[in-house]
Amino acid sequence: MKKILAISLAAALSLTVLAGCGETENNNNNNNADNSAPTIEGVKLEDTIMAGTEWNALEGVSATDKEDGDLTSKIEVSASGLEFKDGKTTPTVASETLGYEIIYTVKDSGGKTATEYCTLYVKQAAGEEKTLKSYTQFNVADKTLESDKTDATLDWWTPHFAVAEGSVKLTQGAIVFDITDRKEAGDGDILFSRTMNDLGKGRYEFFVWAKSSVKTYVNMIPKDAAAEEWKTVGGDYNKELGTELTLLRCSFVLDESDNNTSSVELRLHMGKDGGAPADMPNAYAITIYKTALYYITGSDSAQTLYTQDFDEAAADAVAVSAGDGAAATTSYDAEAKAQKVNITSYPTSGGVWSIKVDVALPNVTLEKGAQYSYSMKVTAEKAQGGELLVESKTLEAGARANFENLALSAGETKTIEKTFTAENSVNDPVIRFQIGNAADGVTANTITIDEVRFSKTDEKTENKFNSYYANARRVQKGEGFDADYPIDFYNGSDEFGSDKIQGLATVYTENGNLVYDVLQGSATDWHSKLVIGFKENPIPLESNSYYTVRIKIKASKALSCPVIALHEIDTDWDMGMVKKAENVAIGVDWTEVVLTVDEALLADKNCELLFQFGSQALSDLGEVKIEISEITILQRKLVG
Repeated sequence: MKKILAISLAAALSLTVLAGCGETENNNNNNNADNSAPTIEGVKLEDTIMAGTEWNALEGVSATDKEDGDLTSKIEVSASGLEFKDGKTTPTVASETLGYEIIYTVKDSGGKTATEYCTLYVKQAAGEEKTLKSYTQFNVADKTLESDKTDATLDWWTPHFAVAEGSVKLTQGAIVFDITDRKEAGDGDILFSRTMNDLGKGRYEFFVWAKSSVKTYVNMIPKDAAAEEWKTVGGDYNKELGTELTLLRCSFVLDESDNNTSSVELRLHMGKDGGAPADMPNAYAITIYKTALYYITGSDSAQTLYTQDFDEAAADAVAVSAGDGAAATTSYDAEAKAQKVNITSYPTSGGVWSIKVDVALPNVTLEKGAQYSYSMKVTAEKAQGGELLVESKTLEAGARANFENLALSAGETKTIEKTFTAENSVNDPVIRFQIGNAADGVTANTITIDEVRFSKTDEKTENKFNSYYANARRVQKGEGFDADYPIDFYNGSDEFGSDKIQGLATVYTENGNLVYDVLQGSATDWHSKLVIGFKENPIPLESNSYYTVRIKIKASKALSCPVIALHEIDTDWDMGMVKKAENVAIGVDWTEVVLTVDEALLADKNCELLFQFGSQALSDLGEVKIEISEITILQRKLVG
């Protein structure tokens, strides 16, 4: 009996030992089904610091286990080439390209482990941050302009003020003729004019953007400047000008008949004598925001360069490319006699450029400054947004002629028509749809394209003045450039052939702040563009430095600025981009916008700071005043 009991006890003890050995082995191999593995949280996918800076790998990192609870103190951190003490390290060797792989591990009491990874990029060390450029007191004072029309050598817009009482000033970015008493001033005694020389044969359009404090009347007269006697080559008279911003226009022709001059004085007459309408006021203020002259060569009809009606299959007429997880093809619809773009999936990453549809323009070349137009019928099965471009098939944005936003409603057949002036010459143009963004809930779509027309219409010469008028006058008079005022802007309202005012703005200073006053916004971002720094007075950036740009800004109405960018002057948009912030919120209270250039440039660059305010929201806001109180550019030179 005792023997049997001993044998039984020995067997039980053997089973217990074997079970214990098996459990230890399973724990060591992380195979214990009863033990949960620990987890590590808070590890960054990547981080960037400067050489010589202490980095705490455990900041914000924790570890927990179902059975053991908090295991944060058990986390071990390691990396090849770095030493850690209490989770902290101070890298001295830069690793900006590959970075250091940081390994986090933690083991629970049951032997199970968890592992996480972070890539630490270490930039080359830089010295103390110093101010490179600082604009903190913008000061462009109002100027009273003297009548200098008698200076025939001055090729610029000039005022002439006689008989009437009042003044002419450059104020709030516009020219203001303030007539306190017209008296008996003839219409030409209150005058804004410019002489244009070396004009070719053709049709011209003379434009003025203006408004008046009360309803009044003006004359627009193109005068033969070479004739000794008074001689005009056209004119529009008694044009009503009211309190709303108005686009005035006047057409004239230079040809082989009596209108054979090549020198024309463009005149805006704002006084009236005996021929004045009965309600012509004696006191009024006329504000002139902008002028332009458009030159139309040849006949009035467009020169057709390419048509495609898809009456039969045209394999090369429309091409599609898709990336970033997107898929799309083209097919010919024989019944509809149209080309279809079939999007079966939208990109999982990327942007509008992830799906590109190119409408071919064979044997067409575009000339910078020439005017073109296109039209096509486009139907979207489901809502589709994106961009519509005219640019190089191969160079893409490197040779872009035109940019437009695209918005198609579900089930809509839309005739898209656009007249534009080519921003660049293009040898292999296409009309390019960039439609990689899907509307909410849309996973597939079909876009149908039909009746494509592309023509050369008009060639444009634009001559404008704005609040930069004072600097331009200085240059014209040989007085040199005012380097303390490196400001310019672009108005999108200069598209010929449209009476719609879009993107019209002025620039001036008020209480030491720079004011960008958008009188009417544009839906296109760069149609409402403010520029700090340009060719004559750039922002110079050295290659061996990091930079920080700080901008203090606010607006009279809350808005989102699509693009604020630091960009190399006269360089392709993408190739010349140094830093870009998108959809920056600007409120009615002062906001600080910061652009950080944390990679050293490969070469010295002359840059410009661009604000592209245009958007559909801005266009819908009406007048908006945007103020900038400070722009500071800080530099940190690399060391070591």
